[in-house]
Amino acid sequence: MDRVYDLNSKSARQNTNLQTFLMSNNYMDDDDDDIICIEDSFIQPLRTVPPRKQESPRIENADQSFDRFLMETIEKANGKADEILKPKKAKSSSTHQTKEMKEKEKNEKKIAREKLKEEKEREKLKRKIEREISASANTKAEQYIYCHLGSSICSTIDDLSTQAQAVFLERKLENQLVIDDKIGNQIYWYRKCIELTEEDGKVEKFEYFSHQHIFAVFIEGSELERIVKTGKVEEFLLSKKEDYPLQSADCLILCYGPHNIQSKKMMELSIDVFERTNSQFHFFKTSAELSLFLAQVLRSLSKKVHTDSCSDKEMNIAVEKGIRDDDRSRVVKDWWDKMLQCLWRSSDIQRLAILKHMKNPFEASQKYRKMGYIEALQEISEIQCENGRRLGPAMAHRLLMVLTDSSGKEIAE
Repeated sequence: MDRVYDLNSKSARQNTNLQTFLMSNNYMDDDDDDIICIEDSFIQPLRTVPPRKQESPRIENADQSFDRFLMETIEKANGKADEILKPKKAKSSSTHQTKEMKEKEKNEKKIAREKLKEEKEREKLKRKIEREISASANTKAEQYIYCHLGSSICSTIDDLSTQAQAVFLERKLENQLVIDDKIGNQIYWYRKCIELTEEDGKVEKFEYFSHQHIFAVFIEGSELERIVKTGKVEEFLLSKKEDYPLQSADCLILCYGPHNIQSKKMMELSIDVFERTNSQFHFFKTSAELSLFLAQVLRSLSKKVHTDSCSDKEMNIAVEKGIRDDDRSRVVKDWWDKMLQCLWRSSDIQRLAILKHMKNPFEASQKYRKMGYIEALQEISEIQCENGRRLGPAMAHRLLMVLTDSSGKEIAE
């Protein structure tokens, strides 16, 4: 019996994929000539498509709709433009300010680095100058003292320049000897001084040369003999001291060569000149001795600089408060002992010998005031110390000046 399927039913027409459905389920073949008729009750729609709503007729015409659309588009475009442009403008201003701040901060850091660098360089230079100042007064003090030898002296003694340079070279002081054409027959010693100056934030080193408290006058033996005969030795020395910048400086008379002055007379003259003009005689026979003496004076001056620098840093003074309840002799002895400790260039051995020989300085002062200078000097110079050596004329002169001085300045000077 042939099967009949109704394909024109309402349900079949509503299903757009019916044919696909039938072929996939083998309900329909290419070779099948049967007529398929499917009842409505058998067919279930795969997808129910709702009916399309009927649109309401437009009231506005095309021109009004276009104008409205155009206005809305323009408004939206303006709104978006405002939103886009405003942040960009603010961002550009903010970026510009940020760049300025970064540039300003960068410049400030650069200036701070430069100031820090300048400060470090200034501190470095300051420490360097301070080290040089310290060395000039301590370890390298000898290298900062210069000996200026008058050219007239070198003309008088042919090999003096060579001998002096050899002695200074041996002591590694070849740069400290200078042949000076301006000072004639005199010898000056200078010290190279260094000072640190700070002005307007700048550190500078100030160098200058200062005269020392001692100078020398060269004189030949025959010339000294002639001056002694005329009796103008003191006048000659005072004229030399007036020419020197420091009026209170000590003068050394360097006598070179033989002379016919008696030794006793020369001794009295030396003591008298030292007392009146604070000058000393030194006698030399060869240029080597004179050259060595110049180097020794230079070294002694450098040691004095070191001693002065140490004394300036710290001064220790030992004092005892009150008055001892003791007999007068012990108080005088204690005072006399402390006074001798202040005597220039006196050793402990010499001080003990003086205390043993002169127990009361007041009695000794009255005694030596009545005696003559030469007799008092000879007596004091013969005082013997524990080591067997005598005090000598130099120490005897200083002690005699202290005992017979009426102003009280001898012990201070």
